[in-house]
Amino acid sequence: MVCIFVLMTGCASLTPTPLPMPLPTPPSDQRDHCRPVERNRGEELYFDEERKVSFRYVKMDGADARSFYLVTPAEVEIRGVILFTHGITEHAYRWFGLAKHWAEAHGIQTILPHLAGHGHASDEEELTAYLAMGRAYASATRIDEQLERVMDAGNTFSMEFMSQARRNRIRMKSTTMSEHVGQLRQIAEWLNGDERGDSESQRVPFLMAGHSLGGLITLRAGYEMAIRDRLKPRGVAVFSPALRPNGKPLERPMLNFSWASHHSTWLSPLGSLIRFPLRSFSIPYSATWTSRHVSSDEREVKLHADDPLILDCTVTPYLLRIEELMVEVHRTAAMYPAPVCIVAAKDDRIVDTRGAVQFRDEAMGPRDSARPVELHIIEDDFSHDLSRAKESGKYVQLIDRFVISQMDATE
Repeated sequence: MVCIFVLMTGCASLTPTPLPMPLPTPPSDQRDHCRPVERNRGEELYFDEERKVSFRYVKMDGADARSFYLVTPAEVEIRGVILFTHGITEHAYRWFGLAKHWAEAHGIQTILPHLAGHGHASDEEELTAYLAMGRAYASATRIDEQLERVMDAGNTFSMEFMSQARRNRIRMKSTTMSEHVGQLRQIAEWLNGDERGDSESQRVPFLMAGHSLGGLITLRAGYEMAIRDRLKPRGVAVFSPALRPNGKPLERPMLNFSWASHHSTWLSPLGSLIRFPLRSFSIPYSATWTSRHVSSDEREVKLHADDPLILDCTVTPYLLRIEELMVEVHRTAAMYPAPVCIVAAKDDRIVDTRGAVQFRDEAMGPRDSARPVELHIIEDDFSHDLSRAKESGKYVQLIDRFVISQMDATE
């Protein structure tokens, strides 16, 4: 039975890759500008006493409403909007710092959703526990201070966070990648503005960004939005996207099974047998999922390990669905309809960066319709989360340059 499972998970790679098909005609009223979310002075909280940047919890209107966090420059005119998606097992709060930087330095409003099965995924009013965690990340200006406040929030609301972690693990078992992609598309449609009754609001450039799994989901969502939806991203920027290189014909079954067994108790002994030939032939089979591989900054490692909302494991079915999405993103790379910027560490200890290189090569193939992919490989850092590495400033600048160039670009 196990052998059948292994072969079935890899059978897709035994068939030739289909040739790229022409992109469908997008809606006639498609645009790459959206309406910023209006400020609400009564609900906004501020990062510091200077009150230059605000954040708040927003619940969209409608029966199937989604919720997200909004980080907004408090006084200056909004220059653009970025929809940012966090990585696997983490949550939106960890990216408040990057969103604050974009607001202060560039006047950008950032939308930060929790993916289903991550963080606080309820559509109810924001609870005190999660507000405390959000403020812990938002109000601290130094890592040491942030760590202290996150630990305080975790200790104060330990029962609530433990309960949420259990619900997230259960939710992950049934959550699909299509659900994640649909969540981003729904938020983008809401940002398009027609349902909000603010047709006179000024439109600003719309971009998408993400980290790790969030980068993978963002790449797929950006593709689907550009060919189907009324609002498309002007550009897509990702840190360390979860893109493993496509395997050779007989390699994929072993890779799939090895990755699954690495996170499954009952498959672990068999996985050890599979990993032996992979090591013998120098085939990268998986990466250990630990806090130490997230950042080259020891304080960030401790912050990641002590955050009670970050899960320490992922269910196997969820990982296999991620694998399927990786294959699909590679398959459509040559037809990617928007500019892309990727920043990744050469020795990333969680994701094989050769997958990002392969995506760049596929997208930059001999097709006149291919859009440029800007790829930056960091040679001297192993961090999976480069925005929280020792020299994060210079890595974030690479994304900043791309974001600003796309906001200033004309169609």
